[in-house]
Amino acid sequence: MMSEQNVKQSKSDSEVQNNKKCFIIMPISTPEGYTENHFKQVYETIIAPAVVKAGYEPYRVDDDRICDSIIDKILRNLVECEMAVCDLSSRNPNVMYELGIRQAYGKKVVLIQDEKSQPIFDVSAINTVFYNSRRIYEDVIASQNNISEAIISTAKEDSISLMSIANMRPATIEAQSENDDKQISEKLLLSILSTVRRLEQSQVMQSRKLNVPITSNDYILARYFDLQNDIDKAISRQKVDKDELDYYRRKISFFISELLHDSNMLSDEQKDILASAINIRNKLQTMIDEI
Repeated sequence: MMSEQNVKQSKSDSEVQNNKKCFIIMPISTPEGYTENHFKQVYETIIAPAVVKAGYEPYRVDDDRICDSIIDKILRNLVECEMAVCDLSSRNPNVMYELGIRQAYGKKVVLIQDEKSQPIFDVSAINTVFYNSRRIYEDVIASQNNISEAIISTAKEDSISLMSIANMRPATIEAQSENDDKQISEKLLLSILSTVRRLEQSQVMQSRKLNVPITSNDYILARYFDLQNDIDKAISRQKVDKDELDYYRRKISFFISELLHDSNMLSDEQKDILASAINIRNKLQTMIDEI
């Protein structure tokens, strides 16, 4: 099995010839039902060696969502890296969000998942490579080979994404100045939010056609992204309209009151959405007061 030191050493092997990056989307913390540092060990023993075998350099950003530079790195690499591997195990919300961004831009990605996690309907149209979470030596070697082969195969084929399945054009971004990092980041975020919104709406409509029930969590998440997308557009205008900001402040306040009405029944993800919505409302109020 590969230790973290061996992973770093393997990056200089002849297998990684062109220094091509493969962005790794996976859980960082240890969710319930897994041993401590489980996914760190999965990365070191299965994912990183498989990526190197396929001729890429594995690249994973530290899971610090507070630091703006980290967020910028995540967004840029999700869009710019030539290849990505996404571990769906444990159905981690951050992983789902990052996969959604990658898919929105029609970029190549290899999906992997352990045997413990339930398959996810929304990505069932895309092939998934399964691995054994117990990490027995023989299974580790087999998983490395299977993931490596999937990366090589995906690199040779046209990208298959949820956008293409839904017959939607991938998101694009243009920046007026290559040196204006702030402008690039703002345009990237707005483009992502707009595309995620359209993708969510398409998936909801498709689910209705197939008589697949939309969960309360799906509905709340879709509404939140819808609101966030509109608010981001409003506050990014060259001339901010006070009445428009007040309209969205009242709108997100109503959304917050609905969540607070059943606050004892909220899932952890919904509690995160509530906290984020309150922050957005407070930001809007501050902007209104300053105009």
